[in-house]
Amino acid sequence: MKFINVIPKNFLLLILFFLIYDCSWLLAQTIPSDTINPEQVIPYGATIPEPKRISAHATIESFEARVDPPNWWVGFKNKNVELMIHDKNIGNFKPNFYHQGVRTVKTQTVENANYLFVTLHISDTAQLGSFKLKFKNGNEQRSYNWKLEKRNAKEHRNLGLNEADFMYLIMPDRFANGDTTNDSYTDMKQVGIDRRKMYFRHGGDLKGIQNHLDYVKNLGVTAVWLNPVQENDEVSASYHGYAVTDWYKIDKRLGSLTDYKNLVNTLHQQKMKMVMDVIPNHSGNENYFIKDLPETNWIHQLDSFRHPNYRDQVLSDPHIAASDLEINQNAWFDKTMPDMNPEGNLHVARYIIQNHLWWLEETGVDAFRIDSYFYNDMKFMSDWAKALRSEFPKLFLFGESTVESPINLAYFSEKSPINKKFDSHLQSNLDYPLYISTKDAFTNAPSWTGGIMKLWSTIGQDYIYNDASKNVIFLDNHDQPRFFSVINENLNKYKSAITYLLTMRGIPQTYYGDELGFTGFTNPDGKVRQDMPGGWQADKVSVFKETERTPLQKEIYDYTAKLAHWRAKKTFLQTGKLTHYIPEDGVYVYFRQDASGGAMIIINGNDTTKTISTKRFNEILKNYVGYSDFISHQKFNTFNSIDLDKRGVRIIELSKE
Repeated sequence: MKFINVIPKNFLLLILFFLIYDCSWLLAQTIPSDTINPEQVIPYGATIPEPKRISAHATIESFEARVDPPNWWVGFKNKNVELMIHDKNIGNFKPNFYHQGVRTVKTQTVENANYLFVTLHISDTAQLGSFKLKFKNGNEQRSYNWKLEKRNAKEHRNLGLNEADFMYLIMPDRFANGDTTNDSYTDMKQVGIDRRKMYFRHGGDLKGIQNHLDYVKNLGVTAVWLNPVQENDEVSASYHGYAVTDWYKIDKRLGSLTDYKNLVNTLHQQKMKMVMDVIPNHSGNENYFIKDLPETNWIHQLDSFRHPNYRDQVLSDPHIAASDLEINQNAWFDKTMPDMNPEGNLHVARYIIQNHLWWLEETGVDAFRIDSYFYNDMKFMSDWAKALRSEFPKLFLFGESTVESPINLAYFSEKSPINKKFDSHLQSNLDYPLYISTKDAFTNAPSWTGGIMKLWSTIGQDYIYNDASKNVIFLDNHDQPRFFSVINENLNKYKSAITYLLTMRGIPQTYYGDELGFTGFTNPDGKVRQDMPGGWQADKVSVFKETERTPLQKEIYDYTAKLAHWRAKKTFLQTGKLTHYIPEDGVYVYFRQDASGGAMIIINGNDTTKTISTKRFNEILKNYVGYSDFISHQKFNTFNSIDLDKRGVRIIELSKE
């Protein structure tokens, strides 16, 4: 006490200030961003280990025994399922169980004695319910609970996607915190939430999404795509979900498996669909089967870390060097993402296929978006897609292939006219070539090949696809800059781009916040992964409430919603024939038509106003007798010219009555 008494009070206050400041993230969810480093990557004191070769010799002493998959179903076309059992020295044990309709086909040991692979044949008459998987090694016995269920025959599940859908991408950690009790767990690598830091968890969850489905549905959305929801127990950037550490668990900070299934069921009840993000290419390095590797060739081993070369062309290039192809296919996507090796290990191949079959049957999701598609082995991915679609015929698959030209993208689509090596069996891909052209069209002035002309020339290459109408088209996503920022927050350009998104061929996808004019560039990615205002109790404003949106937010939301709801009612905007005209004087005109009617869309790619004659389009217009301006609702029986604001758009509905 005497020592404290001689310390100046100002000094004590200074120490107290720093103590409070350092722990302030525990006391408050929001602090002005200039008081900390918003780009802090990992918690203080934590490290990310350098990748190295991983041994497949049993090194783990503490076990939570498990069986993957944890349950299965009677009624699959493929009657066999391979169990991967992980337990201390389980490789020394033999199966010793009987269950009606279940037969052990094969038992395999591997390098690591902590694993045993058992192939079961499940007959259509197998007895349903829980039973014990028993194993014996001399006098020692072990047993594991397992369950057989009947496949779910309900109609409103595993529906797929089609051209009538409008998809809404959500990053669950950043949308809304509906359950604060699951924000943090002391047994996970990242403890606590800190909304000030873009690489840290913010607390959004499945319950938060469920609480705001009315906001999503009112926008005109028919399908919700969530970034990965499986457990991601990594020390760094676990919020985005792309380094899965348990392929069979929902990350408990997002909720439970029951929460996820409830969300899927609620979407289906409201005539919406669920898209699951899957990552067959890699796993998180904190996954149990990475930390205790079953076999040396379970993953692509590295002597030192290297990134892929990020070049899709290595797969199609007839002149490519073997070393360039090998790097792209086998390098790790990131230091915490070991590259899986299904092409070199059949156990890995079966594990991945069965895991995705499990999610489809267990949850009823309607589509898969495949992350990092062209970094996978293409022969395996072809087998993977065939296996899934054989059991789930309506399943819709679309890949993330960040390529620049339609030729490159068409290479990865099913029944590709240019790919003679393999059939991907993917109905769709994210249309990155069109995305690149869209950025050009709405940022640059018209030229012979650039600006608005780029849209026309890219769409004109649709002949290269088996079915371009299935391509997923978009303005941005979690990996790309916010489109409103790309066009320098020009509202006319933004409305034109939204119009293009919702009237062009393909399946449109928007990214949460686009409907409010969110801004940001990917420097780094966290700057385009903002929290939705109103998703947290501490937020002073909620964009989920119409009355609390700014005039700009309201205008963009209302415009998007009006157009999306109109699109949902008009088959000519979904599957109608597309006819477009070579842009003249920087103005792009295209039509969507079917037997029910049509629409004429006119986009001004100029920074000046324009007036165009309609005479050029009479070959189509003469087939209609009624015309209505979608925005102003003005109706007219004939028109000879169209006035356009600078960078503006006009939408004319065409009627035969």
